[in-house]
Amino acid sequence: MAYKDMEKMKVKRKEYYQKNKAKLKAEQKEYLKKFEVKTKKQKYQKEYRDRPENKAKRKEYYQRLEVKEKAKEYRLRIEVKAKIKKYRKEYSQRPEVKAKRKEYSQRPEVKAKIKAYQSRPRVKEKIKEYRKEYSQRPGIKIKMKAYYQKPEIKVKRKECYKKPEVKIKLNSYYRRRRREDSEFNAKEKVRTRFRLAMNQYVKIGKIMSLKKYGIDYHAIIKHLKPFPADQKLYHLDHIIPVASFKFENDDGTLNLKSIQKAFAPENHQWLKIKDNLSKGAKIEKQMIL
Repeated sequence: MAYKDMEKMKVKRKEYYQKNKAKLKAEQKEYLKKFEVKTKKQKYQKEYRDRPENKAKRKEYYQRLEVKEKAKEYRLRIEVKAKIKKYRKEYSQRPEVKAKRKEYSQRPEVKAKIKAYQSRPRVKEKIKEYRKEYSQRPGIKIKMKAYYQKPEIKVKRKECYKKPEVKIKLNSYYRRRRREDSEFNAKEKVRTRFRLAMNQYVKIGKIMSLKKYGIDYHAIIKHLKPFPADQKLYHLDHIIPVASFKFENDDGTLNLKSIQKAFAPENHQWLKIKDNLSKGAKIEKQMIL
């Protein structure tokens, strides 16, 4: 039978709740912890959220200016920022999330979209700056060096560079880079000139990096500045020709002092192609330091 006085019932319920508030809350908490209750609740919440009218309502609510401002203010709190960062890190490490992201990024339409986005000049510049800054971090430098020294990685890279499509891509990249970046072009000339000299005048050829031979190519580049407007018209010349130096001792060991002298910054100059070809391996008196 229905309660006759509804108002009286409401008052009585309120009084009972206020009197047993702690007890009722504890009971409710325990009840909601039950697996079947949690599952039922989650199922209902999902169904409720997925209803078109609720989706539209929620979208309209979050588009309100005051709600956006409030949400922005909330996210800027230090403790909230830390909490979000921690959650994102944990979330991204989940195997199912990793698998989902990998599958998503492999879709042709997504690949095309990412490529189009990264091709924007502003984005390209931003990525370039970030990669440069990231690779200069002490911990990352050590990590990268250790990674590329692994035998399996060396083999993998070697195989990769042998592929025709990779060769074409790299050649295209280096041509464009040499054309657009005069400093890079000068560095490439120094490296190439050194490699050719070592292969020509040393039996074993070039087997180490320039640094291990005691060559500071950064100092050479600094000495060669300012670069000619059109480097195509110039050769990178050795004032005292490389042929004048003895790179090997009589016992077959490397003569590092002679190599370092030949590739000293002050022994480099820009010389027009015509003048350099006529000079050859001669030492001009007015050019000797």
